Amino acid sequence: ENRRACFAITHARAGYSDIKSVLDSLMNSLRLGYAVKSVKHSSFISGRVGEVRVKGKTIGIIGEVHPLVLNNWGIEKPVSLFELDLDAVMALLELE
Repeated sequence: ENRRACFAITHARAGYSDIKSVLDSLMNSLRLGYAVKSVKHSSFISGRVGEVRVKGKTIGIIGEVHPLVLNNWGIEKPVSLFELDLDAVMALLELE
């Protein structure tokens, strides 16, 4: 089992750029350069989801949660989130 952490934002106009700025801040503070590769994932809105990658390795996912998922959980406001594999992040930090 990998340890994972999820960061989420929810409010009436929560969007991809909101959560991306949080990810930017976290990765900058860890001094890890990263990229986001666009992917398809049924839990997220198409075109608003991507893999978080460091040195070619996928360490997480970021995106806007699909409205059907929100409805299934009874969540009324948009949610944007990212999830990171903490073990992968720690391994990268040990390499630095």
